[in-house]
Amino acid sequence: MSSHTRGQPIALVGPMGSGKSSLAPVLAAELGYDHVDTDELFAHQHGPIPEFFRVHGEPGFRDAEAQVVAEALTGKQQTVISLGGGAVLRDTTRDFLVEHCYVIYLQVSTREALRRLDDGQGRPMLENNPAETWEQIATERDRLYRSVADQVVDTTADSPRQLAGKIARRYRRAEKTHDH
Repeated sequence: MSSHTRGQPIALVGPMGSGKSSLAPVLAAELGYDHVDTDELFAHQHGPIPEFFRVHGEPGFRDAEAQVVAEALTGKQQTVISLGGGAVLRDTTRDFLVEHCYVIYLQVSTREALRRLDDGQGRPMLENNPAETWEQIATERDRLYRSVADQVVDTTADSPRQLAGKIARRYRRAEKTHDH
């Protein structure tokens, strides 16, 4: 867990379909922060993720993703950053998150994640047996998400606006607690 400081970037981590990309701009607006989506940055720098993944494989993708995440996090203040679901697989990324960010782990039920992901269409990791694969990935990464998290939030039932309000309240309490 990070030692929280005022204005520190907020990083959203969690499995695909947990709501990171949907929540980031809403939470940023709630707090008056900027927002950055590392999947969007990746696509801007390297082209569509599914295509890059097919050409370079998962190891090549993870290497490039780690660089994009490091660039997105470096020197940021008052920014909400949504990370790809597998960004926590790299030790360097987890270390950076713990050191420099207030991290929120977003959890979601399998059923809701697959609904949000249109049953895995266009997701290279979910091509075969989406439900089983999603559950396996989420379970394998759970300890990594928890290892960096300052806050754990279930996104299954609430809208991004509801979640942003809850998270912002907790974040502001953490700021006040840390300042004293």
